[in-house]
Amino acid sequence: MLAKRNDKSFLSSFLMICLIVTMFYGVTAQRVQAAASIELNQDYMHKPWTQVANHRWLVQAAKERGANIFEAFYNSAPYYMTMSGSLGKNDSIKSGQVWLDTEGVPIQAHGGGILYNEENKTYYWYGEDKSEDNIGSGYVPATGVHAYSSKDLYNWKNEGIVLPVFNNPQLGQDTLPSGNLPLYLDENSETYKNSGKPFDPNRVINVTSKDIDYTKDMKSPANSLSKHIAPEERAERIAELNALYADKTNAEKQAMYKDFNWDKVVERPKVVYNKKTDKYVMWWHHDGPVAGSYLTAEGGVAISDSPTGSFKYLGTFRLPNKGAENGNEGMLRDMTLFVDEDGDDTTHDKAYLVYASEENATTVIMMLNDDYTGPATNANGETLEGIHYVRAFKSRREAPAIFKQDGVHYMITSGLTGWNPNRAKYHVSTNGMFGPWEDKGDPMVDDREGTTFRSQSTYVLPYRDGNGEIVPNKFIFMADRWVPNNLKDSRYVWLPVELNNKDKTVAIRWYDEWDFSIFKKG
Repeated sequence: MLAKRNDKSFLSSFLMICLIVTMFYGVTAQRVQAAASIELNQDYMHKPWTQVANHRWLVQAAKERGANIFEAFYNSAPYYMTMSGSLGKNDSIKSGQVWLDTEGVPIQAHGGGILYNEENKTYYWYGEDKSEDNIGSGYVPATGVHAYSSKDLYNWKNEGIVLPVFNNPQLGQDTLPSGNLPLYLDENSETYKNSGKPFDPNRVINVTSKDIDYTKDMKSPANSLSKHIAPEERAERIAELNALYADKTNAEKQAMYKDFNWDKVVERPKVVYNKKTDKYVMWWHHDGPVAGSYLTAEGGVAISDSPTGSFKYLGTFRLPNKGAENGNEGMLRDMTLFVDEDGDDTTHDKAYLVYASEENATTVIMMLNDDYTGPATNANGETLEGIHYVRAFKSRREAPAIFKQDGVHYMITSGLTGWNPNRAKYHVSTNGMFGPWEDKGDPMVDDREGTTFRSQSTYVLPYRDGNGEIVPNKFIFMADRWVPNNLKDSRYVWLPVELNNKDKTVAIRWYDEWDFSIFKKG
């Protein structure tokens, strides 16, 4: 055993030496093992993989040279070291455990959804990146939307932040500097270092309006853009991001920055493919006006030519649904995005936003325009209730997840208890997306606590066979198990859906571990 020390550099050097010896001298069956009893700062031990670049390179290099077992033991090991030959080799679903990507890093795709790309037969999982430390209970500085790809739904490759929040603090100033200002900066650059004000962890904000800019030019407490890009790729990648907005004036960029920066809420991103425009369209729940605040209640939209981005930010706004009072019209909070495919390639499939509105009292279903980038309208530019949207039910629900089988639509939702889990419900419509929707109760079986197995719904994914064909009546329920005081440690819950489409009933049971062979039974 090593002597007890509180020396991070010592530990780092020890681990690196072990890895190097294994990589180049083939020690003992390619086994890297560091055993220590060391008290280290918890923040360091749970830093994301991208903040310990040297460790990342060494572990990956060892893997590429044939090492297949990586172990590190000390009081609280970083996640990427707590594995044993499991990189890219998962063959089952273990809900509630830490899920690692193919580089051994905890997956950050919370509140997310999955897109299946027909062309390359690949799944893309998009979700909230919450890899930064909490700056309050239930919120972190926003990073953006993270994406992962997979061929089998078990093993996920990191595709990076495909929609990063804007990070140039110069654009938060009341008076802008001269010259063409970029929306993105390398946080290691002198321009970034010498711009704006550092984050104040003791700031106290009395939020009185959703329309006031409280952030100004205060910088994020984390370098959330650069750390997700390899150093050798950083300049090119940031240039590509800024090129998306080359046609914008500084004033327009300033408005965009104030709307979409680290001090906002970016939740529940979903992506669909628009066959007509050949674009990938992302929507998310956008909130603020500061991190942890939910007054803004808007929908955000972005587009991309590729499922891996970069996505171009188009804007955030409230929706045109009417009927609420006290300034609550058009509010959008927890949401999902659903394309109602009709099976006819000659027609354009309609897409819908489904979201909690009117202070979460009402679930609204909004038809989108043909581009999927805004609400549908008539020839006069009007969005009308009963034609373009419905207030589906008023039962104070959130976290909607939609799926369809044989013309019947199903929607699973959550109650309203903040970050704490609660009892799920599902509704059924036999008359299309606009309903009416029948309340069918709780789909969870033997959920004795009434907490959706301590999780909250986010998406329901149709299961496909090895050829990429949808298997009828087979679905995967996706949910999040939130850890509000340490959001980056929130976990994922995926469970098979038992659907009786004849009786229009849904049952979801808990499994500690399961695989897709379950869909071949019965």
